[in-house]
This record gives sequence, structure tokens and C-alpha cells, in this order.
Amino acid sequence: MEQEAKIDAATAARELTLALLFLNRFREKVGHNWTPWRAWKGFDFDTLDKLAEAGLISSSRTAKSVYLTDEGLAEAQRLLNKYGIVENATAATARQGRKEHAMKKIDTVSNIGISHDGTRSLAVIVSYQTEDDDVAIVRDLPGICVAYLEMGFLVDADDKWNFYDVEGKLVASAGKADIGECTEVSVLGDYYVFDKTPELRTLNGGELAPDVDVLCIDAKGQRLPYPTEKHICISRKDLFPAGDFARQDDDLLDDEEEDFDEEATGWSERKKIYKRVLEDDGEPTDGLPPTTPD
Repeated sequence: MEQEAKIDAATAARELTLALLFLNRFREKVGHNWTPWRAWKGFDFDTLDKLAEAGLISSSRTAKSVYLTDEGLAEAQRLLNKYGIVENATAATARQGRKEHAMKKIDTVSNIGISHDGTRSLAVIVSYQTEDDDVAIVRDLPGICVAYLEMGFLVDADDKWNFYDVEGKLVASAGKADIGECTEVSVLGDYYVFDKTPELRTLNGGELAPDVDVLCIDAKGQRLPYPTEKHICISRKDLFPAGDFARQDDDLLDDEEEDFDEEATGWSERKKIYKRVLEDDGEPTDGLPPTTPD
């Protein structure tokens, strides 16, 4: 009888890990579109790195899940045939539907360490608005996190702005010379406000020119039309709890969660406050709504 060809343990680990990722895959429906297939981590990181290097999955150390590429999906199906594994069609359909919910939204972002030279955030903690989403740690950003929205956060990277999504993935960059300085964020957490010539207007008493001097930009780095009605904003400095930038210790990464200020007001609370201001006053005409409860 002819003996079956044997494979080494490392190869088997990679193949079986990919097969298990495939069998536990799911995707989300955002609006009318489905996101790519992904699976939760829970496997050896070195093995996942090998799969990523081969272009079979897309992964990062900070994300809690991995995306299966088209090549990875095809290879996984080949491996199921190789190992004689039959996927239950009903279970596959259920996996597609079980994550059909609104995309998670950021509640608070907190810097927990700044490098000694003040050029980068050693780590930030991102907490989400839904109870079943854990706090995420984003390590060692190439710049300082200075503002955040419900769908991402903004990093000051010397001569440019970097826009990150809810999971800490870089989605866009823009030069400061092109869009100016970020000064405020919408009170509803849906866009940043960039001011291109604040000093000139202050000195000369110049008038604001919407869409020219002042830009509204969303979490993906896309410009939005300037609101036709009065928009209420929060100074970006009011987003972070007091003392958020005080620590400058590289050892913070070893015990990062100890410095997380859980009392910091998040977007979900700010929106409740804003709604209360509208109900009490009819229209917030006397400046910004409070960023913390009275």
C-alpha cells in the first residue's frame, strides 16, 4: 500500500489555522453593503504572521480580528477538500447574518503616554459605546492623538494629519498646509473642523469663509459641505480629560490600563447633554453645550 505524503508540523499548523479561520468567518452588513469576510483572532501570532506574509489574511497586532483575502478564501476551500472537511451550509449562512449590526462607534479616546521628546503617543486607549465591545489598545502612533470622533481619531504627525478608523487603522493623511489646524469637532462627533488662517483672521478681524478658510472633514479624511445652519462644536482640547498628556514614561506600556480615566465624558454622554440643552433652551444660542455634566 502506498504511504500518504507527510507534511511538517509548521505547515500543518498554518494550513489548519487558515481552515479554522475560514470555518469561523463572519461578515457585517453596513448600510446595503457587506464587509469582507473576517474571523476573530485566537491563534498563534507567528502562524498568523506567516499567513499574512503569504497574502492569505490581512491583519495587524492591534486589531482583534483578521480579514481573509480572496486568495485566502480560495486556499481555505482547497484545504477543506484536502482534509475532507465538509462545511455545513446552514451554519455558513448563520455566520453571515449574526454580525449584521451597526458598526461600532468610539465613545472615548485617551492618550496614556507621550514620548520623552513629545513627538508621538506611546499608546492610546479606545473605548466603544456598546457594552459588548472591549477597550482597544493602540500602541506607539507616529504622532500625537489630538482629537477623535465616533468613527475614528486624529493624529498630529508633524507636517500632516493622519486619520485613523475605529480599530486604529490608518485610512487617510492630509498635509497641514492644505487643510490647516484642527481646532474643533462637531458636538455630535461626526466631523472635525480645520481652520487654515486663524492667526490672520484674529489679527485683521477678517470674516470666516466657509469651505475656503474653514473646512469640515469626516473621520475618513473626506471634506464635507460646510453646514448651512449653525453648527455647534467643541474645542478639541476639551475632548481629553485633565492631565491626559502629563505622563511621559516609556514604561507605561507595561501597565497601560491603570491610567485610563473611565470618568471621561464620551460621545454617548455628550449627545445626551446636547439633547437636554436643546430641550431646555430650544436652541443653544449662548455658546457651546457643556462637555461634562453639571
